[in-house]
Amino acid sequence: MEAQEDQKSKLQGEMEDPMIDNPEFEDDPDLYVLKPIKYVGIEVWQVKAGSVFDNILICDDPEYAKQVVEETWAKNKEAEKEAFEEAEKERKAREEEEAQRAREEGDRRRRERRRDKRYWERGRHSDPYRRYRLDDTDDYHDEL
Repeated sequence: MEAQEDQKSKLQGEMEDPMIDNPEFEDDPDLYVLKPIKYVGIEVWQVKAGSVFDNILICDDPEYAKQVVEETWAKNKEAEKEAFEEAEKERKAREEEEAQRAREEGDRRRRERRRDKRYWERGRHSDPYRRYRLDDTDDYHDEL
């Protein structure tokens, strides 16, 4: 019992990690110096499908970046905008056609269900289970 209390008293309070020397450790002053980069991997997450990424530039000179933007993106900006608007019109027209087809299909199905319902209500159908169904006016089965 005393041994348990002795252990508890040792474990109470803040615990300090012992510092252990590592004889193989060598400080490297060039640890964060990078070699010239040849390749870059970019992971792009798209929220809206159909986004196009091109002309990706990675540099550390803002003036050079502005120059490249003027030479590439600024020249193609209007043509790309027009192409995008045309593609957007085609997409919207396609979606409208699909919606119209879906509406027509829904109307057709509703008409069929209505026709089937009227057919059943008129009693012009052959019910294979009719002889097993009880009539509401059957007095014999009401007594049971």
